[in-house]
Amino acid sequence: MKKTPDNTIHKKKWLSPGEAALLLFVILVYYLFNLYVFWRFSHWLKLVTGAAIAGPILIPAFVLQFLTASTLFLSYALPVSRLHRKITNFCNAWLCWSFCLVLFILSADAIRLVLYLLPGTYFQTLFSSRPVLLGIGMLTLSGSIAMCRYGVRHAKELKETHYTITIPKKCPGRKNMRIVLTADQHMGYAIGADFIEEMANCINEAKPDLVCISGDLFDNHYDCMDDPDRIARAFKSIRSTYGTYAVLGNHDVEEQLLGGFSLTSYTQAFQDSRIPEFLLKSGITLMQDDVLYPNEQFYLAGRKDGEKPGDGTRERMSLDELLKDTDPGRFMILLDHEPHNLKDIAEEGIDLNLGGHTHGGQFFPLTLPQRFIWQNHTGCQEIAPGKYSIVTSGVGVYGPAMRIGTDSEIVIIDVRFEAGS
Repeated sequence: MKKTPDNTIHKKKWLSPGEAALLLFVILVYYLFNLYVFWRFSHWLKLVTGAAIAGPILIPAFVLQFLTASTLFLSYALPVSRLHRKITNFCNAWLCWSFCLVLFILSADAIRLVLYLLPGTYFQTLFSSRPVLLGIGMLTLSGSIAMCRYGVRHAKELKETHYTITIPKKCPGRKNMRIVLTADQHMGYAIGADFIEEMANCINEAKPDLVCISGDLFDNHYDCMDDPDRIARAFKSIRSTYGTYAVLGNHDVEEQLLGGFSLTSYTQAFQDSRIPEFLLKSGITLMQDDVLYPNEQFYLAGRKDGEKPGDGTRERMSLDELLKDTDPGRFMILLDHEPHNLKDIAEEGIDLNLGGHTHGGQFFPLTLPQRFIWQNHTGCQEIAPGKYSIVTSGVGVYGPAMRIGTDSEIVIIDVRFEAGS
């Protein structure tokens, strides 16, 4: 495990055979999707303009699409730098539009198939007429652009989500407590100092007693933050009774991403040593398998990430061991980036389990399978009587920098103690 003079851990130079095979598979699928888009475009252009006119257009169009699509792999191969950041941002914009375009083309093909299966020839003839084809093509293009623009803009609209829960325990000196939960800032490519300052202002307006950050503050590369000092000042400006606490997530490690997704094993994903220093400078208490007892009023536990804790292993303290010296009669909060094993966590005595990671799916149609993957993919659930899981859809974004069907949010939780003070 090598370190640079600034004490930053480097990832390995070569991919393992398994990672290389996965990369090749992703390349194959990605270019097949691009070929599908180009095939539908060429077919449409020939029908609308005729082969003689379409022919000279298609060759440069194919080259342009291939080169633009290839920025995904150029971004993956380049070391972190200003050029890498610009190419990655361009690539993310391309992915946003490409994703929306594929959705519209697939929808048009599905409608075409349904009409083809209908009895008679009227609909087939109508769908093949030049004016209708021209209209469908323009609708597909304009619709995908509009959907992309909406998704990108909506991702930058920060909202507040409120929950009120009742805990059947005492919290000495308090009848209620206001907690603000945030997660998944993904500071770097899409999220910069402006948005973090807006987030800090929203948190302060809520007048919280406690601020919790449930992981993925960084978008894998510390050096991709646009203004670390300004971001640190924004975090430090957050005011609350007990302070700001954070755990780390699977993106708080140094590794190359492909379209926002990792192909690297956890054995090669290491935490940048500047992260704890940055959080300390930002007034944030980092918790890595720790339990705190603020003012001897309640317990706050924070776990290492179970997927990529940043030390080349997946080792973290068991919850039973972490809580062994706590009083189960006191109010207990757990910060855990990924919302796994919610029932087991409730049975361990955790009253409020705060997580992130899922982004709620971030954009349609990835929002659809979330409820089948996670017991609580986003929102507030009472897992057992008086035991709650709250998962936020997050502040930032990963990969295609858009949100469709989800919100960028901070969560405001008003806790009432049924037993009084």
